[in-house]
Amino acid sequence: IAHELGLQAQVSPIDPGLSARGRAQAMVRETAAVAVGRIIGFRRLVNLDDQLSSVRSLGLGPVG
Repeated sequence: IAHELGLQAQVSPIDPGLSARGRAQAMVRETAAVAVGRIIGFRRLVNLDDQLSSVRSLGLGPVG
């Protein structure tokens, strides 16, 4: 179906230098982000991430 629509699949690369545990953590993090995005909506997820990044850059306490 994707080919008929002119879509091309892309995989999310994981750094090959990561340990098995690091690869597993990256997979869990990405899976959780997609799950949250599907529940609350990806636009809200991006906005939340932007807000958390702003707080982190200001050094206003431990976030994440």
